[in-house]
Amino acid sequence: MSKQDIEVAQAVNPDANFSISMIYSILTKGEFAEQIKNSLKIRNSWSDSWGDGGYIRLKRAFSRAVRWSRWCP
Repeated sequence: MSKQDIEVAQAVNPDANFSISMIYSILTKGEFAEQIKNSLKIRNSWSDSWGDGGYIRLKRAFSRAVRWSRWCP
């Protein structure tokens, strides 16, 4: 996440506290994740006003670059 990404996110949701090193949780939808057109549908913990009703689609190519620290069933 770049400084520009954070500035754009803050403009859309000014009440949220954004940081490059922020720790937050996400929830994958469906069994592990809903895979549509090589993406994962993921729910963020910020709010329903963030992204698409609280969800984003993360391209699978990018998801391999993310370091996932913990998976909880």
